[in-house]
Amino acid sequence: FAQALPPTMKQSSLVRIFTAELALQLQDFAEYLPYLEKDNWGGTDYLRSAFLANIFQLQGNSAAAATARQNAMEKALKGGSAKQPPAAAPALLKFIDRNKDWDETREALLRKMADFPTFQEDALRTLFAFYQQHHNANGLAQVSLQLASAYPDRLIYANNAASLALLTMPGALWAQTK
Repeated sequence: FAQALPPTMKQSSLVRIFTAELALQLQDFAEYLPYLEKDNWGGTDYLRSAFLANIFQLQGNSAAAATARQNAMEKALKGGSAKQPPAAAPALLKFIDRNKDWDETREALLRKMADFPTFQEDALRTLFAFYQQHHNANGLAQVSLQLASAYPDRLIYANNAASLALLTMPGALWAQTK
């Protein structure tokens, strides 16, 4: 399909994404994988790495999949500053939400997104839900403390932090009050 398109259309981000999604859904990697490995998608290259990660995972190459997921995250976070966070990070998060086998990368991306004031509350709330789903009390406590610290005027965050800290870190609370 993609080979029949004019060269200018092949370079379109939408066509690249559609072709990668189609190859992934059809699990037709023999012809498409070499092209995907060599190509550069410019500003959306993080998505190329993400598609590669899924293809490698489906092929049973977990090490290559992990490397491609890490590359996708690094590319999505590139180009941001404290005042202007990278626009690609939320887009990669949407891609991750549609795919399985990305839990570690999802957690790491959300943690990095929480460093940007623009994304902080949403990222931390999403991490909170992630830790709830995975029954991770320590993660819940850490995120609750971050939310309570970042938003001291919101009592719900302070209450969550206090409750979870009592459950997961009782010694730490007593040490802080001395």
